[in-house]
Amino acid sequence: MKGKWILILVLLSIILLNNVTAINKTQYDTSNFAHLYYYYTDWGTTRDWKGDAIDSEFYTTPIMLTNWWDCVPDRKYIYRIFIGLNTSGNPIPSNATILNTSFYFNLTEILNLDNDGNDFVVMVGNTTQSSITTTAQSEYGNITNIEVSERYDISSWSLGRNSILLNTIGLNNLNKSGENRFALRMGHDLLNHSISPCGKYNQLQILGRVVATDRPLFEVNWIIDVTSPSITTTNQTIEYGSMFEYTPTATDVDGSGISKYKINDTTNFQINVDNGTITNKTGLNIGFYLINVSVNDTIGNINSSIFKVTVQDTTAPTWNQTPTNQEVNYPDAFSYQVNASDLSPLSTYYIDDTTNFTIDSTTGIIINNTLLIGNKIYGLNVSVNDTIGNILSQLINITVNDIANPQVYVIAPTGTYTSATGVPLTGNSSDNIKLDSCWYNITNDAGVLEKANTDLTNCVNISTTFSIGGGNDDYILYLYVNDTTGNINSSSHTFTINVAPVIPPAPSGGSGGSISVDKNYTFAIVVWNYFATESKQIGIKPAQVREYCLDLISTNTEESQEVELFCELPLDPIRPDICDWITFDRKKVTLQPTEEIREKVCLTITTPEDIVLGDQFLFSIMGKSDLEESQEFLHPITLWVTDYSQFIKNYGEILTSDTLMQSTYDFIKENIKDDITELGFTWSNFWFPLILFNQIILLIVFLTLTKNPITILISQISIYMTVGVASMFYAEVMIVVTLLSLITLIFVRLWKK
Repeated sequence: MKGKWILILVLLSIILLNNVTAINKTQYDTSNFAHLYYYYTDWGTTRDWKGDAIDSEFYTTPIMLTNWWDCVPDRKYIYRIFIGLNTSGNPIPSNATILNTSFYFNLTEILNLDNDGNDFVVMVGNTTQSSITTTAQSEYGNITNIEVSERYDISSWSLGRNSILLNTIGLNNLNKSGENRFALRMGHDLLNHSISPCGKYNQLQILGRVVATDRPLFEVNWIIDVTSPSITTTNQTIEYGSMFEYTPTATDVDGSGISKYKINDTTNFQINVDNGTITNKTGLNIGFYLINVSVNDTIGNINSSIFKVTVQDTTAPTWNQTPTNQEVNYPDAFSYQVNASDLSPLSTYYIDDTTNFTIDSTTGIIINNTLLIGNKIYGLNVSVNDTIGNILSQLINITVNDIANPQVYVIAPTGTYTSATGVPLTGNSSDNIKLDSCWYNITNDAGVLEKANTDLTNCVNISTTFSIGGGNDDYILYLYVNDTTGNINSSSHTFTINVAPVIPPAPSGGSGGSISVDKNYTFAIVVWNYFATESKQIGIKPAQVREYCLDLISTNTEESQEVELFCELPLDPIRPDICDWITFDRKKVTLQPTEEIREKVCLTITTPEDIVLGDQFLFSIMGKSDLEESQEFLHPITLWVTDYSQFIKNYGEILTSDTLMQSTYDFIKENIKDDITELGFTWSNFWFPLILFNQIILLIVFLTLTKNPITILISQISIYMTVGVASMFYAEVMIVVTLLSLITLIFVRLWKK
């Protein structure tokens, strides 16, 4: 068993040894080794001289290599060494690969008195001397600038054995079986840079072929390469959309060196032939590519390797604009577009809340598919994927702002109510979220607040009652409601309170208890750029309802005007509540620009119970035109508390057409006609004389026929005194006449007795 393993090891050793190419080494003596030099006072002439050299040395000691400026006499020296190499006696095989070539020599002297950077030595090739065995002095100028080695600073060398290594140019131009011509030059010579100042020089002394071991020679190392280079590749993976770059590992074990690389897929990839780096030539699609990369050495031996390039997409799409939180006002529709991109095609946009929202899977437009609730935040996860399945998501909040006011409606109060208590308040309200509170205010027609911020308990279905203490008037009820967000809305209704007065019992001996209502009197007022002032007296009784009307006309034929009516008290009224007795059927009247059209306005006078006979109350109906705010009309009215019922009962039978003058009749008609109606009288048989003497005759007849003439005279005087304000002239005359009649009557009675 042991012998078997030994045999295996021997066989493996043989295989390994056969696979290793041996390196051959061949040395060549220089077929010629000589220096030529020339000097002249001018450096350029010395360097570029094409004639014979001043002197030459062949294989003697020393061989000089010098750049020098001699001060006395003034001369510039240049020494050049010419070297011949003949490989034909021991040729290198043509299929051999030269690994390196070195020129060896011995230095006996190194002088560097001009260390200026140009103090270097370089080997040049392809010189043109006629023979490689001898060098004629005429060949000083047969030199080139083709550098076939590196530049060596002479300060880096030391005495003894040194070498110069040929570079690639030198190796490529080396004749494997034949003549080769080289030369050594100093740096100042090569670069045409004169050495200075005088007395400076660079100089080397090299041994010739005196001692065999120290002789100058060339050594060539070469091989016969039959082994292919080795190349190693590994499979590669890149992300879709990125650049591909990969360099395989290749070596040439025989040392001839790698020559170039190549690949099979030159459509999608490209390779650097010198270093083997592979890059993509076009955009690579998702999938994989097989690449066969080949490499050959300088001999032509080829090897190759196949590897796979996988292009994958593991990157999610990206938002073109990152989705942000959104706001929408209730009940507006919501719309918002998200936008993503990806190197792979996008597949689908989608969201997690499909109950309240919908997204277009292609365009990314998001809309609401239900009515969004106000004052609420909706969380929405928006996602998009590509065709590979990579997913991108973003969570956003959609805030629904509640700016919608609640809905509120007033059903009652409306119209006219005859009671100021138990006035109904009904209505309803609603909100898209939730109602918070509701309340109401009431103002009268003049804008005075009667009830302020009265809270209600049930805001959805409002049903309650209220009382108002402002008396008979027009009122406006404002119903307010707000929601939990703070939005407020209101609704209003106008209504009227018209409470009938308490009817007192009928006077004793009367024929009934009805209230006296005057609905016939019409008073005309002309309204234009100024307003006429005219007065009126109206007789009243306690707890009475009377109606008084005015006709308004305009003499302004150019434009219409709006007149606002209101009650006004004197500065020191007897009672401050007189205007509360007054109710207008309308307070604003539009007068047309013509005298042919009249506007009638009526007011109802409701007297209280606590007024007494003989009281007088003064107020005015005032009007203001919108043509000029400073213009007003004033219509004074005097309310006079009178009661003629008893007088009519006693003396009504004598009230004929022959017993009263016109002024007396007018006053009675205006003030006590209802009393007369209560007693069953009519006015169809009255005739009213207009002549003063006729009135005197009627008065005498009247006094003569009555049983109690003195009482009648006194009553007559009181009547005339009552109408004094309205018809002062008639009153004064008739009082005087009556007094004269009374005196005459007394005188007659006394005379009869």
